[in-house]
Amino acid sequence: MVVNIVEKSQKEVDRNYDFFKTQISQLKSDHLNEFALLHDKKINDFFISEDDAIRIGTEKYGEGNFSVQRVNDSSIELGYQSYL
Repeated sequence: MVVNIVEKSQKEVDRNYDFFKTQISQLKSDHLNEFALLHDKKINDFFISEDDAIRIGTEKYGEGNFSVQRVNDSSIELGYQSYL
């Protein structure tokens, strides 16, 4: 059961990151250094604080059902940990 939860979380993060990569060049002009809250391959909102993005993501979607990515010049994939 735990493996299924981890796999589901990783799939959500992977899908969100793939989507995020397609949007990053457009996001830089208005949201540089902000944190994007992603769920189901959509950007929900942007936050100045990573902690705020994580808190709102947990409240709205539950742990493991969202990811947070920083909008910057050199995005990196954090995998499973990107929503923690």
